[in-house]
Formats: sequence, structure tokens, C-alpha cells
Amino acid sequence: MISYVCLNSRIYRWFAACLMFFSALSFPMFAVESAVKESRALTFERDVRPIFKAMCFHCHGEDDIKKGDLDVRLVRLLKQGGESGEVISPGAPDKSLLWDRIRTDEMPDGEKKLTQKEKNIIFQWIQQGAQTARPEPENVEDARYTFEELNHWSFKPVSRPNIPRSNHSASEHPIDAFIQEKLEQKGVGFSVEADKRTLIRRLSYDLRGLPPLPSEIDAFLGDESAEAWGKLVDQYLASAHFGERWARYWLDAAGYAESDGGTLNDPVRPYAWRFRDYVVQSFNQNKPIDEFFMEQGMN
Repeated sequence: MISYVCLNSRIYRWFAACLMFFSALSFPMFAVESAVKESRALTFERDVRPIFKAMCFHCHGEDDIKKGDLDVRLVRLLKQGGESGEVISPGAPDKSLLWDRIRTDEMPDGEKKLTQKEKNIIFQWIQQGAQTARPEPENVEDARYTFEELNHWSFKPVSRPNIPRSNHSASEHPIDAFIQEKLEQKGVGFSVEADKRTLIRRLSYDLRGLPPLPSEIDAFLGDESAEAWGKLVDQYLASAHFGERWARYWLDAAGYAESDGGTLNDPVRPYAWRFRDYVVQSFNQNKPIDEFFMEQGMN
């Protein structure tokens, strides 16, 4: 199996850089999604604090005036409580005011509530005794960033890992070896390799967002050389449609719109297209990601 992303590092570098950028910005939610099974011992820093940081700190931690005089940034402050007294009873979720407010969706305030998965994590954590990973600092400001946050993979230097070895390797690219290692851990293997007609359709839709032309299909089917797949990848990456296809993800993240929205007359932004075209051209020019960030004032 050959992954087309691996055959040309252009799209891979963009993917990796964008993923690192956005995951670093939204680390708390990434940590929430990594919650594990009930049998694992949960800790405040690794499992619960990310949920609170994303949903609760703005009312109960970060502002000078805390609602209900409650600070949820440390476990000892939860035990200390606020105007209503202590809010957690370690080992007894049903006796914990915090759990009662979360369970009934009374908290957090606003339309956005905790998911059932997030609620389960908090319930299990209290039930297990509201454990911390390490002694908490005396000064709450010293806990602004935890070891778990600072140790997130996106903050680590890039390294070259050892390529996994397999007794049943059908891989033709190192990245596929990592995929195969995980598949074998689950007791499964790669799917049957698709035929060439299916491959060109997948590649065209993925890289350009368009079906392949009949002439492109005929040319690919008729090319029996070992370089046929690589040449097709390069051809589609060089297409102007590549930038149009992939720029939309950045434009969505940046909140791009060609009108103001939210008003009755919805006035048009007459020059918004310039930013749209700039992003499309940046993808098509294979612009270095650090340069792309700096040009947008993100340095």
C-alpha cells in the first residue's frame, strides 16, 4: 500500500504544521477527547482540569471577580469551595454540589454544556477520590500551565522516530509502517488495495475536490510504469484546484466571510476576496507555514 500523502511531502508538511498550530491553541479539548476507560485512575491535571479550563475558568478562575466566590483551578480550592461551601466530596459524587450542578446542566452557564463523556470523566474522578497527579502549588498562578499541557506533543522538538518492523509488512512507505503497526495491535491489516480507476477518483476528489477527467483516467490506466502514481500526485498537487480545495479549511478556521452577517441587510465586504485569493495562492505556491503565519500577523 502506498499513501499518496507520503509520496509528496508538500501537503504533509502543511497538514502537520496546521495540526500542531490548532492543537496547541485548543489543547484542553484534545485532552478531553483522549479520556480513557473507567478502569484507569483519573487525575485532575490530566483528565478534569482540561474540561474546566475550556468551560469553567472564564467564570471561576481567570477573572478577578469569580462567580459564587468559587475558583476551580485547583482541587484544594474546590474542596475549600465558595459561597455555597465545598463543592466536591471525594469518593461521593452524589454528595458533591459540583456534580449536581453539572449533572443537571445548571452549569456551565450559557447554551454550551458538557458532553456526556465529559460528565462521566468528572463523575468517575470524584468517585475515585478526586486525585491529583502531584502536590498542588501554594500560589494558584503557578498552576497556569500544567506539566501535561507543557508536555503536549505539539510543543516538543521534531524528531525522527525508528520505523516499526513487521513480519507481515506489505508497506512501501515508512509512514505506512506506523499505520500497519497500529493495525496489527488491533488484530487487523490493510484493506485490499483499490484498483487504479478507484485510486484516481479518490486522489482527484481529495486533492482537487473534483472528479478526474476522462482523459486523465485513460492516461493513468494506460501508464504501467512504477512512477505512474507519483506522477499523478504531482500533477494534482500542481493544479490550481489544489489550493481552492484545501484553502477552505484555513478560511473556515479564520472565520472568512464575504458579508458581515448577523444583520438584516447583511452588507457585503467588497474586498474580502483578496484574503481568500491570498490563502489559495499560498497553498498553490507551497509557501512555508512559518511565513504564512507571519504574513497574517500571527508571529
